[in-house]
Amino acid sequence: MDEERPILTAEYILYENPDFLLIGMGATSAENFILENPQLAGIKALRNKNIIKTDSCSLMRGSPGIIDEMSKLYSEMKKLINSSIFR
Repeated sequence: MDEERPILTAEYILYENPDFLLIGMGATSAENFILENPQLAGIKALRNKNIIKTDSCSLMRGSPGIIDEMSKLYSEMKKLINSSIFR
C-alpha cells in the first residue's frame, strides 16, 4: 500500500485472502477479532486459525524493543507454519 500508515479495510483483506493475519492495536484477542469481523470468516487465515496478536506499538517504534517483538513474531509464525498445510 502507498499510505504511510494504511488502514486495511475488510474488502481489501477479503480480496487479498491472506494465509496469515497479524492483528494489533485495537484487537484484544484472535477470538474476539473473529467474532467482531464475521465478514472475514472465509479468508484462509481465519479458516486455518493463522492469526497472530502482535504488540504493534513495539513494532512501529524505533527502539530496542522492536527486536524483541520481531523475535516473538518470528517464533509465532514459525509455529504456525510448522503446524499448517505449508509443511
